[in-house]
Amino acid sequence: MPNSCAETPFAGMSSYCSSKAGLNMFTECVNMEQQNAAYPVRLLVVYPGMIDTGMQSVARNSKADQLPTAHFFQQAYDEGVLATPEQTAEGIIRLLERGRQDACIVKQLD
Repeated sequence: MPNSCAETPFAGMSSYCSSKAGLNMFTECVNMEQQNAAYPVRLLVVYPGMIDTGMQSVARNSKADQLPTAHFFQQAYDEGVLATPEQTAEGIIRLLERGRQDACIVKQLD
């Protein structure tokens, strides 16, 4: 599940951001390759938004010299915009139940 890091560069997060961007392209390519397959698979990338996870906690508690964008993660936490993992899972389940077929990258769960 890539996030905005796939589209927005963050200093100190080059490996993370590039892996998310790579996953987007991989998903799009596989979906194109599968269009005429006898038994096609379909991949879907979901941008769930910011989730209150251990990784998020590490990011917001990092020192600026370790992660220059730590303030961004702290601000999101302070403003209460982080979803819980449970809320995110429920949104993904709703998305799958609707059987969305019109995109391979979904940037909004609701």
